[in-house]
Amino acid sequence: MKTGVLGGTFDPVHNGHIMMAERARDQLGLDRVLLIPAGQPMSKPGKQVTAPEHRLAMLELAIKGRPKLELSRLEIDRPGPSYTADTLTELRKCATDNEEFYFILGVDSFRQLKDWKRPNDIISLAKLAAVTRPGYPEPQMDELEKELPGIGEKTVFIKGMDTDISATAIREKLERGESIKDLVPEDVARYIMEHGVYAGRVRMKAVGIVGSPRKDGNTRYLVDHCLKAIAEEGIETETIPLAGKTISGCRHCEYCREHPGECAINDDMQAIRDKMIAADAIIVGSPVYYGSATSLVKGLLERVGFSGKGSLAGKVGGPLVVARRAGKNFTFAELMIWFHIMEMINPGSTYWNVAIGRQKGEVAEDEEGMTTAWNFGKNVARLVKKLGT
Repeated sequence: MKTGVLGGTFDPVHNGHIMMAERARDQLGLDRVLLIPAGQPMSKPGKQVTAPEHRLAMLELAIKGRPKLELSRLEIDRPGPSYTADTLTELRKCATDNEEFYFILGVDSFRQLKDWKRPNDIISLAKLAAVTRPGYPEPQMDELEKELPGIGEKTVFIKGMDTDISATAIREKLERGESIKDLVPEDVARYIMEHGVYAGRVRMKAVGIVGSPRKDGNTRYLVDHCLKAIAEEGIETETIPLAGKTISGCRHCEYCREHPGECAINDDMQAIRDKMIAADAIIVGSPVYYGSATSLVKGLLERVGFSGKGSLAGKVGGPLVVARRAGKNFTFAELMIWFHIMEMINPGSTYWNVAIGRQKGEVAEDEEGMTTAWNFGKNVARLVKKLGT
């Protein structure tokens, strides 16, 4: 059995997506093509993504009556960010012994595969069906082979794409009130108009600060989980890890009092503070270190507080805390006090926003903690949208 896999945000699904799936199906003799919309795509971490129920409904309409094209909810239903390697791993676990996977992607994305998460796993789990597009010549395989050994023998090129359609351009046309009838299937265009999917779209954004010195630990997982809940409500999100950043503690030199909005210390705080000021919602996540938030979080919040006093008033937000065992309640209260001092609005959840985990990934096993963070994210999104209307 030969199965094609076509992922993407599908925001909205358009004729180019359908053409890619059908060209691959016909040229490779595929038994089926799975179209898998992303939950929160990591290739577009700062982009506003339409709620999944709309994207799923549009995909169902787009593939209706098209042989061997099937919709999969795998990434929508899976918590956390959407990575192709994880998706192919899950598909392989459920596959039959003789099932062969072809991962379908545009030739522009194919060139960037080396920068994706676990690209070697992708190559080992599936063959690559790279679809050529107008204006995108086939890449030099010798160069790619040096970066990803074995990619050549796992790649086939799909020809015949005579159109280059952009979902971004479609959204922009809709926002300007222009017709999209030749860019998306007729039923999809009708759905967009009847449900006002992109009409009057207000740009809102939430940022999630990951205060752990570890790049991809439990705190990152919990913050991303919360941001996914926010993104599902159509709000842009961005994860801001403090790992690897230089953020000193406040020296109490009072420079910011004489120069409002400025800080005498020149490090990474200023750029992060500017993103916080530009956002509509702010989530601050921290692990518990010696009964308290990390020094990275404390340094950031101290200096944002002094140099940006008043600039966060009226914004929505709150803390997320990860602990091995003790200190979680104090750290949660400590961070919550900062949100109150900054005159921000804090929505609640089904419990305090804390989760338990020590080794990487353990936080996902704390069902109550994960549910609390998810519901908190949903309440943040609802409040942001209420305040924005």
